[in-house]
Amino acid sequence: MSQDWYRAGLHLSSTDAATLEDFLTDSWEPGFSRRPAADLYAQACTWIASDISANDRYQGDLVSALNAIRARMLLLPGRTDLYFPVADNAADIPHLVDAELRPIPSIWGHRAGSPKDNEADLEFLRRAVEDWMK
Repeated sequence: MSQDWYRAGLHLSSTDAATLEDFLTDSWEPGFSRRPAADLYAQACTWIASDISANDRYQGDLVSALNAIRARMLLLPGRTDLYFPVADNAADIPHLVDAELRPIPSIWGHRAGSPKDNEADLEFLRRAVEDWMK
């Protein structure tokens, strides 16, 4: 989640937590500890190895790899995502054949766009996809 999410007290109002410590103990930690460590490790390894240009074909030339993508794309990063910032997608846009960037105007950080308990983000996604599909 973003700093704004915590400042708005959503760690308290979106859970049954009375304090930040309660949120971390009762919600944050169990959210990770109930998942198999191997799955979390695999996810981290996927993020580390996610460079589409790190192969024999593109030899580290990310621009060439991006230019080769022909799929039409709607990029919807969260405006406050600290893992995958909007700037990363914005840097890719000039090298994509047919892509549009629409950041999700949300303080939910990395969880922006998740429809669970977040009607505003869900509505933004619905409108963005409907508009884009026209």
